[in-house]
Amino acid sequence: MQAGNEALLIFRELGHRPTEGTVAYRLAAVARGLHRPRAARRYADLAVAAGEQASTRTTIALGHVNLARLDLDASDPASAAGHLVQALELVDPVADRWVLVEALEAVARLLVGTDPGLARRLLGAAAVIRAAIRQPVAPTEAGDLEWTLSASRSGEGSASRPLPGDGDPIEAAEARLLALDRAREAGRAEVAPRRARRARG
Repeated sequence: MQAGNEALLIFRELGHRPTEGTVAYRLAAVARGLHRPRAARRYADLAVAAGEQASTRTTIALGHVNLARLDLDASDPASAAGHLVQALELVDPVADRWVLVEALEAVARLLVGTDPGLARRLLGAAAVIRAAIRQPVAPTEAGDLEWTLSASRSGEGSASRPLPGDGDPIEAAEARLLALDRAREAGRAEVAPRRARRARG
């Protein structure tokens, strides 16, 4: 954290916003791994802001993925879904596969309680991409991934909607579209009951 903050200050002084954003989203992951959610959220917000100023879509997307993970930690799936939608809308499934895997795994975590079958398929797609580009799972996300995979395997079959070709590998572009669609759907499903409760109150 100390070295990262020093790097962040250097790139800020140099006015190098793309690299400042890169350092910020990595610091967000480290802070979350150290159970410092407020600091993690500040870094993730900084990554999004730096990415927007530098027009670096991958930095913006990874900032939103970090924010989604923090929202899931805080049991706020509606907000997590919104961040994942923003991330997936920016990701190019060919050029940004290293970002796509992070988003797919986060969407799988979002959906594992309602659609464990789809969560498994998204995790499978992410695993294929990781193997193809030789991208290991970061230590800060390893626990989430293990939990999501375990929960998807133990989920009740009745909670999972059947999909055509269930169990077959999903290509990166298809996985992105499927994850984006279901993240949008999850966000709407969570927001509607809240609005209803507010209207009754």
